[in-house]
Amino acid sequence: MNFGRNEHLGSHVIAEQLQKMDGAEVYYTEYPERVMMEQYGLHPHCSWVLMGRDERAKEWLFSKSRFKGIICP
Repeated sequence: MNFGRNEHLGSHVIAEQLQKMDGAEVYYTEYPERVMMEQYGLHPHCSWVLMGRDERAKEWLFSKSRFKGIICP
C-alpha cells in the first residue's frame, strides 16, 4: 500500500490510530522525503535533532509526566 509518503515502520499509521483514541494527545511531525539531508545535512534517522529545535514539540513533550510535583534527587 502506498500512501504517497515514507512508509518506514508505518509511523503515520500508528499516529493516526492513536489520534482516534479517546483522550489521546498525539504530536506527530513527518518531514518530506529527502528534506533532512537536502535542507539540514542530516541523515533521515536524525529527526530528533529537528524536534529539539521545535519549541512547540518540546513544550508538549515536557508537559507529559506521571510524576507531576515530585522532585527527583
